[in-house]
Amino acid sequence: SPEAEVPVHTHDPEGIIHVESTSTALKPTLGLFFDVWGVRFSSSCIGGYCADGDKRLWVYRNGRPYNADPRTLPVTDSEEIVVAYGTEEQLPTGLDA
Repeated sequence: SPEAEVPVHTHDPEGIIHVESTSTALKPTLGLFFDVWGVRFSSSCIGGYCADGDKRLWVYRNGRPYNADPRTLPVTDSEEIVVAYGTEEQLPTGLDA
């Protein structure tokens, strides 16, 4: 399938990112994943949704806030990464703001 030709991709709508590469030089990041999909992704925007008032982009790694540039977040085996947009009250349960 075409998505299998790209080293960072998904196979289904469950949101699980797969990294399939024979290159040890590939250091997959969350930014690379969104680049493959052609979606704008920065510390303040995802697609057409950008920080505005009390709405913002939230990025979590294993239930904890990821406060560095989210584009640089390494995508590694068995980690849970949550990307959410909205107010603090709209965050999924189980995440600390």
